Amino acid sequence: MSNDAATSPKPSKPTWRQALVMLGGGALLASSACYGVVGAGGNDPLELTFSALFGIGMVMSLVGVILVIVRSARRPAVTDSAAIPGAPPPTWPQTLIMLAGGAVLGASSCYGFLETMGRKGSENLFAPFATGFYIGCLLALGGLIMALIRVARSLMRRRA
Repeated sequence: MSNDAATSPKPSKPTWRQALVMLGGGALLASSACYGVVGAGGNDPLELTFSALFGIGMVMSLVGVILVIVRSARRPAVTDSAAIPGAPPPTWPQTLIMLAGGAVLGASSCYGFLETMGRKGSENLFAPFATGFYIGCLLALGGLIMALIRVARSLMRRRA
């Protein structure tokens, strides 16, 4: 009986598939747990369980967003720099549009969620608003991370 896992080379960086699975799995876990918290109806142990699952899902999504951004920012290592042109990093306008778009989507969805939550006949409307809020938070977080990466790169260029 041999242990092939111990002798196989470990990948040095996450693949696109791993990053997207982490992001999608975290988003699915957080959004379904969010609906669970809303539907728990004041049952404290169940509400705490769903809240913990929501937190775990948010952390998984955050890691997924960071992996996708890092993965998209990496350029392939080549010996001849003229052989393969690297993808240009996101520009400031792209970064600010992503940040502002996420903030607007998150804020408007939050308002819609809070407005529909207590009204009769709108039980089916709060789920899309909660999802919009969640997606808006992820977009804003992605834009914030992209902005931090751009600031760090510009500071490193000034020192060099």
